[in-house]
Amino acid sequence: MHDANADAEMLAIGHAESDEVCGGSSVALDRARSLIACLTNDPATWLAWFGSGIELRKRWGTREVQLMLSAISGDAGPFFNGYASGVTDRATLTAIRQFQSSAGLQVDGKAGPKTCKALVTAYMALDGTTLTGGSKPTPHGCEGHTDDGHRGDRRDQSG
Repeated sequence: MHDANADAEMLAIGHAESDEVCGGSSVALDRARSLIACLTNDPATWLAWFGSGIELRKRWGTREVQLMLSAISGDAGPFFNGYASGVTDRATLTAIRQFQSSAGLQVDGKAGPKTCKALVTAYMALDGTTLTGGSKPTPHGCEGHTDDGHRGDRRDQSG
């Protein structure tokens, strides 16, 4: 669809449930902005999520590293295979080391700033992740509402 309409305006929608610990509609807008950063090849926006200026509960870490390593392939396939648990286990350390080696980085098994920058850049360089042409993405955050107390038809029955 994008290839056929490369100059189209685009609405990127991030979603959050109203009861999410991280803050509902603000986290939804953050998610939409993160999507746009990926689509426009803007690693700096993603790298900021790993920084100390982000609340600890929102900060990116091992899970995001695992997810990116599972999408990026080396000579033997994806660097990380398995469930992205957010736990820095032996498989994660091995995957980081293999990625660092392939990227010409110091091999220490730590996802420090240089490794994260190379990882985000490699992830955003994957085929089909970047918009082309004059696309103008706009972020929009929406917050859902869960009403566990209501079942059945949600139409107004008053008349």
